[in-house]
Amino acid sequence: MLYLNLNDSEVEVLEVEKTIFGEEKIVSCARKEIPEGIVINGLIVDESKFISEIQSIFSSGYPKSINGKEVTLSISDKQVFIERFSFPPSLSGREVEERIVTEAKKTLPYDPAELINLFKTISGERDGISQVLYTALLKHTLVHFGRVMKGMSLKLVFLSSKSLAIFELIKYLIGENEKILYISCNKNNIEYYFLDKFGPIATLLKKTTPKHFEKETKEIIENFEKEKNVNLSKIIVGGIESINLETVAASENLGRQVIKLQQVLGNLTATLKIKIDTGGVPDILFADTLGLFLLSRIKLSPNFATDLDKMDLSFDFKSDLEKAKNEQKIIPSKKEEEEILPFSGQLPVVEYKESLLGNLFSHKWLVGLFVVMIVSGIVLSIVAVFRGNARFPFITSPTITPSPTIMPTLTPIPTLDPTLKRGDLKLSVQNGTSKTGYAKEISSFLEGLGYKNVAKANADKDTYEKTVTKIKTDKKKYFPLIVDDLKDKVDTSTVEDLEEKDSFDIVIILGLK
Repeated sequence: MLYLNLNDSEVEVLEVEKTIFGEEKIVSCARKEIPEGIVINGLIVDESKFISEIQSIFSSGYPKSINGKEVTLSISDKQVFIERFSFPPSLSGREVEERIVTEAKKTLPYDPAELINLFKTISGERDGISQVLYTALLKHTLVHFGRVMKGMSLKLVFLSSKSLAIFELIKYLIGENEKILYISCNKNNIEYYFLDKFGPIATLLKKTTPKHFEKETKEIIENFEKEKNVNLSKIIVGGIESINLETVAASENLGRQVIKLQQVLGNLTATLKIKIDTGGVPDILFADTLGLFLLSRIKLSPNFATDLDKMDLSFDFKSDLEKAKNEQKIIPSKKEEEEILPFSGQLPVVEYKESLLGNLFSHKWLVGLFVVMIVSGIVLSIVAVFRGNARFPFITSPTITPSPTIMPTLTPIPTLDPTLKRGDLKLSVQNGTSKTGYAKEISSFLEGLGYKNVAKANADKDTYEKTVTKIKTDKKKYFPLIVDDLKDKVDTSTVEDLEEKDSFDIVIILGLK
């Protein structure tokens, strides 16, 4: 199973496999920034380039390339409606659904019949009032993602919003009566998610730089607290730009406790028994995808893709994509829409459906039954051997296996850590060939990329067939960076450990290839 988090500037992927006993294990991960204009407002506006980027990301998975076929996807909250509706506790069943439809018609720019409408009942904020957490997605938005995945020979089996995935990750940090703010602070945008113990309350996505982070955040908090008549108790900050955030100063300036997700993520994943090896990349960069992984595991989850198999994937999405390119929210208002399909009268609202991602082996009694069957088969087969009439139900006559055709494979390149600085490394580039000036050529190339401490020398011999890269254990997180920088110059597939006492961090012995 692939867990894919998609936004306008980057994609993160986790590949998860299940053991025979139903345990889920993260076996590979990949993250990459994507060029501007491929995804806008959470929608894929250039499918061919997007597919090319995804194929590149999959091939660079760490510690192995990614090759799953089923996809769980989280998308931008710009494409998902999330609201809270209140109703008297005396209402039940169909009355609740009718109330949701009535409230949705007042709030949303689309008729509920055009949406996939999901809800769950939550406790009220005051006596005598109940609430529902309502989420909705345009049907043709789901078709859009389903068609793109199908074009990559992938099957979309689960789709939800980023805010719901984030909530699933950090809900353990939210107190009984708390309302908190989670901020995803990235290079070109800041995302604000207001949460309580039941889920998202509101979201705000701004295209801005972290330079004005504290000033804008203070204004946003003041507006939210005034509008909702509540007080936020704390702020949790994630995203790549949170790594260098000074929490003490931020807490003083924002008037409440500020916690970096990086400080608590390790404890969260340990408590939830999640193990992930990112190859040295900060695991905080996969936080949203880890939340999606957790979201899809719960029995009742807001999965918009449940009925995707019944939908026509040939839907033309072109007009809506033009709106996305103009930096507008993809959901058109009723005034903009030439024709609104009338509500059919048939209630299109359902409670969160049970996820179809379960596995037979998640039921321990089925595992036990399976084991008993295997053991019984073995015992019966042994008895049959001694009786002389053995027929093994699981063993067939040997057949000649044709020699497989050897296909070239790509060496996976671990995910790059964008926080690493080339100038922090001490490199030695050594010429292991008879090619004059080769070490100088590669050294100059590396210096042009930003490496500041690059020494040039001849190797112990000039007969190296392949380039050898030697790296200290504590510097292995830089290996993906070296591989990416030299991939068009030399073969970096031969790697050896460098002694810790060596004066250099990395030694590159240049070979004929």
